[in-house]
Amino acid sequence: MSLRGRLMLEAIGTYFLMLVIAMVTVGNAPVIESAFAIGAVLIAIVYALGPHSWAHFNPSMSLAFWLRGTMPGREVVPYVIAQLFGALLAAFTQMLLVAPESSVAPFLAEMTSPIVEPNYVPLIVGELLFTFALVFTTLHVATTRLQRGNAYFGLVVASIVVAGILTMGPVASAVFNPAVQIGYWAMGIGGVISGLLVIASSLIGGVLAALAFSVAHGSAQDPE
Repeated sequence: MSLRGRLMLEAIGTYFLMLVIAMVTVGNAPVIESAFAIGAVLIAIVYALGPHSWAHFNPSMSLAFWLRGTMPGREVVPYVIAQLFGALLAAFTQMLLVAPESSVAPFLAEMTSPIVEPNYVPLIVGELLFTFALVFTTLHVATTRLQRGNAYFGLVVASIVVAGILTMGPVASAVFNPAVQIGYWAMGIGGVISGLLVIASSLIGGVLAALAFSVAHGSAQDPE
């Protein structure tokens, strides 16, 4: 498939992922229901689009696939732009469908509030660990010769995300995706510092996952 076609699929997939996340977030859905909805849409779009675009829907994933050597470096930025476009479009769609309970107030409040010392450690650890887990497992089920053509790759991806939401949701943002964080900002959810930490932690988690994959499998281009 052409790059244009793959970028279109990335934008569409990220759009529906972000739309579900946006709706359950603003609708204050219980954590279990939110995790189920997000996991369900991930299963659908990963299985449907994965064979065509790799179904990243996440800048951390695209970065890791490049570091892994399964994605040309020249395609990383276009993929990220497509993902951000999909996330932003979904955020605006949500605001058209439902009057958001939040506004830009949390974003501005954190930026202009007096200096305090909030505990960001759970957020950083949670985002980093489960982005690592998401990317690390995806690299194994989607890019290794031994598991090529398997029928469970979509379930693996969705399962990690659901597990991350259920375990880290009470103590961290449970975003695991810079594009989703950008979508949250567009909706007026979250502050500057916490959002930047989410983005940085998830990107670092993706890089560490790619490095761990390389260490585990060595220099093989098509590891078993």
